[in-house]
Amino acid sequence: MKKYILILALMLIFLVGCDHEQTAFVNNSAIKQKEEIALNVNETVDETNENINEAKGTGEASDEIINVIDEGVDEPMSLFGSLDPDLIETSRAMSVIRELSSEKYEGRQAGLKPNEMAEDYIADIFERIGLETPEELDHYKQLYNQMAAYPVKPTEISIVGKDVSYQYQIDFTERFVIGRTYFDVNVVTDMILIEKASQFEDDAAVLEGKVLLISQDVLTTGIWDPLDKLQAKGIHIAAIVIGIEAPDAGMRVARGVSSYDDTEFESEDPVLITCSETMFDELTTYAAEGNQISLQMDYEYESVEVANIVGIIPGKNEIGFDETLIIGAHLDHVGSNLNGTYNAGALDNASGVSVMIELAEIIAASDQPEDTIIFVAFNGEEDGLIGSKYFVENQPVDFKSNHTKMLNLDMVGSFNEVPLKICALDYNGDKLVSSISELAEEMHIDYKKDDFGGSDHTNFTEAGIPAVMLIHLDYDYYHTYMDTVDNAIREDRLEDVIRLSLAFLSQEIYE
Repeated sequence: MKKYILILALMLIFLVGCDHEQTAFVNNSAIKQKEEIALNVNETVDETNENINEAKGTGEASDEIINVIDEGVDEPMSLFGSLDPDLIETSRAMSVIRELSSEKYEGRQAGLKPNEMAEDYIADIFERIGLETPEELDHYKQLYNQMAAYPVKPTEISIVGKDVSYQYQIDFTERFVIGRTYFDVNVVTDMILIEKASQFEDDAAVLEGKVLLISQDVLTTGIWDPLDKLQAKGIHIAAIVIGIEAPDAGMRVARGVSSYDDTEFESEDPVLITCSETMFDELTTYAAEGNQISLQMDYEYESVEVANIVGIIPGKNEIGFDETLIIGAHLDHVGSNLNGTYNAGALDNASGVSVMIELAEIIAASDQPEDTIIFVAFNGEEDGLIGSKYFVENQPVDFKSNHTKMLNLDMVGSFNEVPLKICALDYNGDKLVSSISELAEEMHIDYKKDDFGGSDHTNFTEAGIPAVMLIHLDYDYYHTYMDTVDNAIREDRLEDVIRLSLAFLSQEIYE
């Protein structure tokens, strides 16, 4: 009898082993597919993007990607502890995204009236939910001042004497780097193709007042030092034009004003234009034929008053230290294109705000947590993480950095099935990444650990506060007019993030 039992046991082991090998094969295929997708959507980022400090950056992909998709398997209720996942109303979160990405908010650029309307909309929701306002704030608003750049009219580029036109924010867009570039130009001049770095010195005398078409070969060697040397000689370049691989949805709009060595804008600096490779090739041809370019760019650069929106659910703080969890998501985006289109910012980042609000709705309807929770809709993220920096340096609520943690929600619920990145920038944040990753595996969510920065959790990390970000880094419609609910958001994937965040909060604020 024992012999038969042993034979049966060996057969079971064999069958289970075969099943695991098959499962491993399937998962490895899926992993490879996800890596290929990640390579496709994370476009090659060259020195240009590093120099211009585009708000989101690209991050460095980690080697670890985990695919734990298992259709039809529900996560155990024990993951949610004191919080009831049945309180989740994903349709409620979707309605927040639809509202904030609607036309009346015109892309929510910080400092403009539509952005202020978005502030008020979120503050009114905080009030309805019953969140407390920090004592020093009026109606949840933490006011601060920042610099911002706004187009007065669409930038125009044409070729003199040719019946050709280029579409603003489709074929080309602007970039700003204080201390390197300027924000105004009105010029008709020659174009010169810079194919070798030596041209900056050899042809210096003929570059005065010209528009320079910078080839990729020259770009990889660096352009700023040669331009500095030209400026030191008193040679003024009107504009720099760089060709890049453009998404099908058009050029990515980025009006954030990054700074180089804490300098100021100087009118002697050139404006910087990035354009599609197709447009760049056409300009190169026109330049070779001796045609001139007409370039008109008109921006205002000024100090504006904006606000972070801050609400609190106080904790009982009966156990151990007075601990705090900050849940943040930026409310701003990149505004209108002044050509009949606006950048709706549904994925970036009405989605993150919607998840933050949904978590507030659920916790406010549940038992009082042990730890205090601060909900913050940051402003000025697209301008260089300005609102979160101000919040960290000017705490409207007293919290101790060594007893505080931060969850950042940015671009969540993407339409495309890119893995959810769980990101931290230091060892303390890695602990949070591990906790959330374990939950993601139990909940059968496809995820990837990463050290991706470029969002508001960065300022908390730099202040010594453990911080983690959740992000679906889907670039298809990123910073374009096509980042709408219908194009960029999938409700079931948004719900995944809500459920994962809720399970994480249960661990953090009730224990």
